[in-house]
Amino acid sequence: MLARRGGAGTKAATELFQHAIRRDPAFAPAYAALVGAYGVMSHQTLASGIVEAAFPPRQQAARKALELDPLLAEAHAAMPSI
Repeated sequence: MLARRGGAGTKAATELFQHAIRRDPAFAPAYAALVGAYGVMSHQTLASGIVEAAFPPRQQAARKALELDPLLAEAHAAMPSI
């Protein structure tokens, strides 16, 4: 869904990653993927204030992914994007 890069696909992907986190809060790859989804959402939205609103959740998700799995490559790859 995220690969479609459309508004509905990105929203659906974000919801699925959040669902995965609710089911298993220790699943670091879901947090890392959520960082990417929030990044796509922020680039899709050009309205002032909305782009900035995506940064705190992205930072939280990236930090949580690294906290859960410090060796997770996807989490390290997401860090420069936040």
